Amino acid sequence: MLNKNFPQWLVKYQQQALMLNERRLLVLSGDDFWASSLLESVVRDTTKQHERTWLIYGDSEHIKANVAKQRFRDKLGSESDFVVFNSLGCKGIGVNDAGLSIDALAVLSGTLVAGGVFFLLVNNKPLIENSLFYKRFFNLVKNFSAHVFIEQKAEQKAEQKAEQETEQKAEQKTEQKAEQKTEQKAEQETEQTAKQTTGQALLSLPELVPINTCNVVDKKQTSFAYECVTAEQLTAVEAIIKVLKGKRNKPLVLTADRGRGKSSALAIACTELLKTARKDNKLQLIITAADVGSLTIFFKQLVSGFPEGKLENTKFITNFGVVEFIAIDQLLKQKIDASLVLVDEAAAIPIYLLEQLLSNHSRLVFASTVHGYEGAGRGFTLKFQQILTSKFPQWRSLHINKPIRWRVEDPLEQLIFDACLLNAELPNICADQQKIQLCALVFKQFSADELVANEQLLKQIFAVLVTAHYQTKPSDVQMLLDNKQTQLVCLLSNNENNQQVVAVALLINEGSVGGNNIETKTINAVNQSKRRLRNNFTPQSLLTQCGIESAFEFRYLRVMRIAVHPQLQQQGIGSYFLDEITELSILHGADFLASSFGATKNLLSFWLNKEFQLARVGFNKDKASGEQSALVLKALSQRGTIALADINEEFYRGFDYLLTDEYKYLSADLVMLILHYCPQQLLMRLSLRDKENVNAFSQGYRQFSSCAFSLYLWLKHQLTSKTTLKDEKLLVLISRIMQKHSISDMCSDYGFKGKKNLEQFIRNVIGDRKT
Repeated sequence: MLNKNFPQWLVKYQQQALMLNERRLLVLSGDDFWASSLLESVVRDTTKQHERTWLIYGDSEHIKANVAKQRFRDKLGSESDFVVFNSLGCKGIGVNDAGLSIDALAVLSGTLVAGGVFFLLVNNKPLIENSLFYKRFFNLVKNFSAHVFIEQKAEQKAEQKAEQETEQKAEQKTEQKAEQKTEQKAEQETEQTAKQTTGQALLSLPELVPINTCNVVDKKQTSFAYECVTAEQLTAVEAIIKVLKGKRNKPLVLTADRGRGKSSALAIACTELLKTARKDNKLQLIITAADVGSLTIFFKQLVSGFPEGKLENTKFITNFGVVEFIAIDQLLKQKIDASLVLVDEAAAIPIYLLEQLLSNHSRLVFASTVHGYEGAGRGFTLKFQQILTSKFPQWRSLHINKPIRWRVEDPLEQLIFDACLLNAELPNICADQQKIQLCALVFKQFSADELVANEQLLKQIFAVLVTAHYQTKPSDVQMLLDNKQTQLVCLLSNNENNQQVVAVALLINEGSVGGNNIETKTINAVNQSKRRLRNNFTPQSLLTQCGIESAFEFRYLRVMRIAVHPQLQQQGIGSYFLDEITELSILHGADFLASSFGATKNLLSFWLNKEFQLARVGFNKDKASGEQSALVLKALSQRGTIALADINEEFYRGFDYLLTDEYKYLSADLVMLILHYCPQQLLMRLSLRDKENVNAFSQGYRQFSSCAFSLYLWLKHQLTSKTTLKDEKLLVLISRIMQKHSISDMCSDYGFKGKKNLEQFIRNVIGDRKT
C-alpha cells in the first residue's frame, strides 16, 4: 500500500501527545491526491481499532468535508479526535486568496481532545507564501517541536503523476471495441506493474522527538465535590451558588480561556440549585447568551446532572424549578422576576445591554471568554468592570486558569494564541502617564511588513484595536497583514524609552482607488443584487441602499475601527486622532472619509460633532451589538461636498416617514440626536394655525389627536435648538408624537398611570418650553 508506514508513525505520534495530555498540528504540504492517500490509510487503520471522530473542513476532488464552510461555529463545544483542514477546499472564505479561513481553523482546533491531531493540508504553497499572515503563522509553527511538517517530495509527485496517467489510459482502453481486448489486457498488466512499483515508495517521515518522562501527565483526575474536574472549577461553582444564596447586588464575573470548564460550571451550579428547590421555594433560573446554539453542552450537562428533569427545546423543567434560555432583548423587555440570571459569553453582548440587566436584576452571573476576544474581549473586562465598580462595589471576579481538556501550555493552543494574537494583553498605563498632552502625541502609519517584523508592536496595537469592537475575529489579524487596501495608523506617546500605543485606527480604501475604476457591468450586477464586492462596503451601500448611482465614481477612506486605550479615554484623544486621519485622507486624494458602526447616542454624537453627516441608518438591529448601524460621511473634496448634500438630504426626507415603521422602536434618544442635525431647509414652516393648536393643547383646550400634526411640526423645530439634547423630557414626546407608540407601551416604558397622566405630562413639557 502507498505510504504504508505512515499510520504506524502517526500512532506513535498520537501516543506521545496522549501521554503528555496535549494536541498537535501536522502540516501536510503537497497535492490533494497525495494528502488524501495518507489520510485514507489512517482512517482504515484507526477504524480497525475503534471508532474515532473526524471533522473535515474544506471540500476538494479527493477529500469531502463533513463541516459546512459557514457553519464551523456550530462545532463549538463538541469534541473530535482528528481535524482535517483542507486549504484548497477553503478558497474564497478568508480575506485573501490563500484559501485558509483562520476563523474556522481557530474554532475547530478547540474541538480536539488530548491526543488529537490537527491535519493542516497545504496544497497551494505559492499563494500562501504571498501571505504575510501565513508566513508568520508557519514561522510560529517551527517554534514548537511537537508540531510536524511533512512535505511531498518531487520524486513522489512524479510517481503519482505516472500512476494517474496510467489510470487514465486504462479508463480510455475500457471504452474501446471488443477486438482490442488483447491489447487492453496488456495495458492493464502494465498499469498493475506501475502501481506496485509506485507502492514501494515509502514516505520520508521525520523522526519523533523523544519525550521527557517527567512531563508525562497522570490521567487520573482528582475528584472534587459536585463532580468538578479542578479545584478552580469547584470554586467557580460555589461562587455561582453563593450569588443566589448570599446577599443581593453582588454580581459575579467569571472569566476563562477556552477548554477551562466555565460553561460546565454554570450547568453544575444550576443542577445543585435545582436539587435544593422546594415547593415553597421554587426557582426560576434564566440563562442568556448572544447565540442559543452556544448553550448545547450546557443543556446536555443539565440533563446528565439531573436525570429527573425534562428538557423542552431551551427550557429545562423540574418539579420545583426551571432553567430557561431567554434572548437578551426579550429578557430586558419582559422584566422577569428571576431567581438568578446567568449570562454566558457576556463579552459578545453589548455593554449597554449588560448595564440594563444590572438595573433589572439583583442576582447576576456574567461568564465570558476573555482570551479569544469573543465579543469585546479585554475591552469587556475593563469597561464593564468600571460600571460594576460604580454601581456594585462588592461585585466579585473569578478567573479559571487551568485547562480541563488538555494540559497547561498545550502546543496547539499556544500556537493558535500566538498566531491569532489571542494572548495580546492590553498594556497597563502608569498613573503618572495617564494625563496626555495632545500636541506631544506622534501620528504614524505602519506597514504590514513593519508589523510582522516587530511582534511586540503588533501585539500592543492589536490589543488596543480589540477594545473598539464587539466581534473581533482571528481573520482581523489576517486582514491587517494581508489586505492591500487597508492602512493602519496610530497615535504614540513621545517617550522614546517607553513609547506607548495610545490610539489605533484601521482604515480601508474603497471606490475608485488609484485610478482603478470598477467596470459598469460589475456595478450593474451589484445594483441588481447579483454580486457583492469585497473591500467596497461604502459605495456598495450607497448604491444599493441609498440609490446613489454615482457611488463608485468617488474615492473613500473608511474608518473600519478606531480605538483609544481605555485608560486614556475622555481626554479628547479620539477627536484629535480623527483630525489627523482627516488630513491623511485629504493627502491621499479621497473625496470622503467614511465610517459605519452600531449607532448609540454617544458614538453617533462623536461622529456628528466632527462634521460627519448621516447617509443611512439600518433597519434591523445588528445581532452582535443589538444596535442599528449608521453610515456617516465627511466630504473632503468639492465634488464630494455637492454629492453629500444630496445624500444627507435624501436620508432626512425618508427618516420622518419611517419613524412609524422601520424606525418605530429606534431609541428615542437616538431619534432626538438624529433630528437635531436635520438640515434647516427641510423643516416645514409652522403656520399661525399650528402655533394656535400647540398653545391650545398645552392649556388643555384641545384634544391630542385633533392637533397631533401641529404638535409634530412644533417638536421637529424644538429638536434642532441648542438646548434640545439636554432635555430628556422630550424623549416622551418623541415616542408618542413622532413614533406613535401606543398608550399601553408609553405607560410600560415611562411609568405613566394612563392616558390622562401621559397627556398631562406632554402638556406640561410644551408649556415649560413655550415660556
